[in-house]
Amino acid sequence: MKVSFLRHGQTQANAERVLQGMVDTSINDRGKEQARAAAQQMKDLSFDCVYCSPLLRACQTAEIVLQGKDVPIHYDQRLRERSFGEFELRPFSELMDAGYDWERSYQDDDYSLFGIEPLGSVRERIYEFLDELKRKDHRHVLIVSHGAVSMLFRQYFLGEHTNWSEHRLENCQFLDFELQE
Repeated sequence: MKVSFLRHGQTQANAERVLQGMVDTSINDRGKEQARAAAQQMKDLSFDCVYCSPLLRACQTAEIVLQGKDVPIHYDQRLRERSFGEFELRPFSELMDAGYDWERSYQDDDYSLFGIEPLGSVRERIYEFLDELKRKDHRHVLIVSHGAVSMLFRQYFLGEHTNWSEHRLENCQFLDFELQE
């Protein structure tokens, strides 16, 4: 099965380097432009269905990308972004100033401070979703989700476990993968 992964369009929080996590934020005008550009890039692709994070920014992106296409969208809680606990809607720099070890959080699955969801927990739900997806009868699916999730998708498919920032997709960037049974 072919799996196309698309990160949501830019939000104002993305533009300002503010952590969003589980907070429902909308894509901004730049995010809408990015989603329309992604739709143009994907115009010749045919999807059996779309699996989407239920967070607003992902839903809005999926709606723009699928405009004019009759493709069912399935919302799945497992595709939501990593929770950033008490630092949601606060600048990334504040988290660093508070002593959070960002790199360690991407190397130690159990590392957690300030109520931030351990990466191992996120990985567990993403990998569970992908293992379940293997049992579906699809030829090609689109998954619309978030930055931390994009990194874990790349690790799942490509086995890459190095610097997290090298594996996170930019807003509305997409990659194709082949999901084997």
